[in-house]
Amino acid sequence: MRTAGPAEAGDLVVAAPSAVGPDRQRRLVPRGAGAAGLRAVAGAASGAAVALVDEDQIEVSEGDSLEAALAEEESRALSAAEEKLRSAQKDLEDLRDRHLRKLAEFENHKKRSERERQEYFKIALAGFAHDFLPILDNFERAVAHARPQDLESDFGQGVLIIRKQLAELWKKNGLIPIDTSGAFDPNLHEAVATEETAKIPPNTIVEELQKGFFLNDRLVRPASVKVAVRPGDAASDDVAK
Repeated sequence: MRTAGPAEAGDLVVAAPSAVGPDRQRRLVPRGAGAAGLRAVAGAASGAAVALVDEDQIEVSEGDSLEAALAEEESRALSAAEEKLRSAQKDLEDLRDRHLRKLAEFENHKKRSERERQEYFKIALAGFAHDFLPILDNFERAVAHARPQDLESDFGQGVLIIRKQLAELWKKNGLIPIDTSGAFDPNLHEAVATEETAKIPPNTIVEELQKGFFLNDRLVRPASVKVAVRPGDAASDDVAK
């Protein structure tokens, strides 16, 4: 026990109910003393008045139990701490939700940008291929009309290597020739000539006159072909329709 003196913030002041005036006797228990220290002080007087020298105060009316007052104060402090914890958890969940939403938006934007970039590349490549194909046709015609001995020469072999490299480059970028080995398909072929024959079924492709191409599953140019028709068939001119 110590006599009256300046109380420090956080100390617990216990005064006997009968004490009056500024010189009343009091006992101080530091906040760190815990419940055991408070119970020891509580034995000094029955129905002691208790006050916490800080922003918060514990007041015990005469006749009330100190343990009950401490339990009530502890309950209030625990409730306040739980409320702060719930508030912090809610804020954390809100931040996590916003983070996930922003992450999803970023991923969607990234995928959409990549699709748009690929689509733009395909469109640009299709335009270039459409303009380049006539040059490729002339190159193929030149090779087709070359003499065998010319192609066997060093110069001819160099031309064939360039031809192979061009074919591999276009294949790598999705340019695929249209098959003309079967029946005529108006969606893929363009009949520019007919040939009367009974050796093969009508509407069969007899000869490929100009290659057609797909570019990334899109029709860039139909193949120009010669189509078989029945001898004397008056509707042979309508094959291309």
